[in-house]
Amino acid sequence: MDVPQQLVNSNGYPFEEHEVSSEDGYILSLHRIPKGKFENTTNKPRRPIALFQHGLLASSDAFLFRGPEYDL
Repeated sequence: MDVPQQLVNSNGYPFEEHEVSSEDGYILSLHRIPKGKFENTTNKPRRPIALFQHGLLASSDAFLFRGPEYDL
């Protein structure tokens, strides 16, 4: 289990990791939090998608370190 997954799961949120290969051979790891902590997805209307991109020398855990009270 990697750091982003540990941070997300330790706060009670579901976590998904997907690997995608680009046309030029790079392998990208995409992290997704599919729903809120107490959210039931069966009766909820779909919300817009939000894509967050970290800086060049950062990773997705930069959005998670301080916990759900302060971070995204």
